[in-house]
Amino acid sequence: MTTSKGTIQGMTRVTVADEKHQIIIHAEAFGIGQEQATLQPMMEGILQNLGDDVLSDDFKVTADTGFSSEASLQYLYEEGVDAVVPDNHVIGADIAEIMYYSAYKVDN
Repeated sequence: MTTSKGTIQGMTRVTVADEKHQIIIHAEAFGIGQEQATLQPMMEGILQNLGDDVLSDDFKVTADTGFSSEASLQYLYEEGVDAVVPDNHVIGADIAEIMYYSAYKVDN
């Protein structure tokens, strides 16, 4: 795994759980140190495991700031995924200042 400190042995493990049923719906290990690049493959895993119809009106993805990147947010928007992913540049900001992303509610 390559990090800012060089190459080290390790991985990033990401798990997705269903809030209502409290079960793991997808899990994957990545040979990278940051989570930003893992959001898209995790969403693809969810769709593979549960089917495209999972993206119903009551389906919402929430992720912490580690998953925030322009590419991740663009992917969510293009796929029509309703999601809340705080901007990773506002850590420590007042909660009212934190930007969120919601693909279904973006006004054009």
